[in-house]
Amino acid sequence: MGLAYKAVATTSSYGSGNVTTDSGIAVAVGDLVVASITSNDSSVDAAGFTDSVGNSYTLRDVVDAGNSSSQRLAYCIATKAGASVTFTASFGAGSSTKAINLVTFLPDSGDTVSLEIGLTGSSSWVESPWSTSSDDTVSTDAVAVAFFFCGAAKTYSDEEIPENTAATVLTPANTGSTYFYRILTAGVTGIEAITVTNGNGSFAGELLVFQSVGGGAATAPTGSLGGCLIGSLGGPF
Repeated sequence: MGLAYKAVATTSSYGSGNVTTDSGIAVAVGDLVVASITSNDSSVDAAGFTDSVGNSYTLRDVVDAGNSSSQRLAYCIATKAGASVTFTASFGAGSSTKAINLVTFLPDSGDTVSLEIGLTGSSSWVESPWSTSSDDTVSTDAVAVAFFFCGAAKTYSDEEIPENTAATVLTPANTGSTYFYRILTAGVTGIEAITVTNGNGSFAGELLVFQSVGGGAATAPTGSLGGCLIGSLGGPF
């Protein structure tokens, strides 16, 4: 059982309307897809998320950074596959700098993937380091994925899940963001995501932990699971 890193897709641009990732990536049925959608104007929040093969996504609640910027996460367990899939975020009316930072993971054959826990953190002005809230996990095969966003350019370092445990850092679409993950092989007491930045500022952060379970069994989700199901996946995650 378990999940393995597969690929990333990103984009960042200023303007009105939708944004689409710069290039396509391969997606197989069963892949876990997790994306951060950001805007440096919180009056232009992310409103929806789709891909070019028609998978349906769960949208988390918008997390405001407190400086007129916002982040919203979306995820799905793919039910449709494609060799070069692109991803599109839609927004409310207005112009802003908009970005998508996305990562996919491949589960073991036959495993069932579901969200175990979701944790957020935000502040209108706070010293470094920045962190999400914390909670406990029980899954022995899981991946923890974290996204942090600030409306201004930042230098991020020492990305950890939980504190004092280094995570694998991915390359974001712009310098306002960082995203990173850690494969988990045991439950974690007090799991959180944390990052160091170059100075004070405002931020929106979120950590999602997905469990991969063989035989269709799964533990009940905990933490804050806010968000709504977009489209029909035939049942809740």
